[in-house]
Amino acid sequence: MDERIQAGEMIRLLRKTDGMSQADLAEGICTQAEISRIERNITVPSADTLFRISERLGVDLNFFFEVKKTSKLNYIEETFSLLRKFIEDKNYKEAALILDAERQNPLMRKPPYWQFFQWHEGLVEFYVNNNFHKAVSLLEKALKIYEPDIHLTETQLQILISLGNIYGERRMFDEAFSCYEKCRSGYQKLTRIQNYQIQIRLLYNMALTLNNADKIQEAAEVCQEGITLCRESRSFYLFGEFYYQYSYSSRCLGRTHMAIEYLKKAITIFEITGNETSKAFAEKEIQDIITETENV
Repeated sequence: MDERIQAGEMIRLLRKTDGMSQADLAEGICTQAEISRIERNITVPSADTLFRISERLGVDLNFFFEVKKTSKLNYIEETFSLLRKFIEDKNYKEAALILDAERQNPLMRKPPYWQFFQWHEGLVEFYVNNNFHKAVSLLEKALKIYEPDIHLTETQLQILISLGNIYGERRMFDEAFSCYEKCRSGYQKLTRIQNYQIQIRLLYNMALTLNNADKIQEAAEVCQEGITLCRESRSFYLFGEFYYQYSYSSRCLGRTHMAIEYLKKAITIFEITGNETSKAFAEKEIQDIITETENV
């Protein structure tokens, strides 16, 4: 695949990211038909035309010559998917390396991508650099970078969950629950849902934070809601973690037998999903409860 193909693909991707039509891009530069041919790699643009196109798209002309010989159409999606995986695995340092590598990518300056980028920069600031104030600032700014609708987008909802988690870890529980409630309200207003894991993630983090805030009964109720949602959606995502948190709530409420039963359910799910680390924690927790009971 040669550089002309890459230039055409990148022009189309940058144009669509900016919400431009071919006519918008062509205005004062060339005809719409010529833009169409350029994007389909039928026509090689002149140096002057390419320069003017790059100016309108907000990128340096050299970007089209430096682009690597791989398709970029799915590049951003793949990069963001890898970022999410590292974050969910709590591998924040690897996420930081990706952010550093992509910081100069002109695509990242487009509002929806920059919003995603800033969201993860905020997480790295908190979990790697231990900078609470900068992390909160980045997340709050990220919320406002891209607001295409009167209702919150799925990305904005996820940013609110992250913001709530950070407040929760600093034991600023009122602020945390405020973020979670905004997220819950926003989720209910979505007319089309693409990522059904958002609600599961919201409920899990609510339960975790409620337990940490010693609101044990409320945490247990949210765990029940989360477990029901996992069952109904036939999802293993955070299913075992809900049972683990439910066990903690039950133990705090003096329901030792139920706590052990929920841990056993969690262990079964962790075995199925191959989560050996969480399985080991749950098994140790059962032993701790048994030892504690025997010593009473």
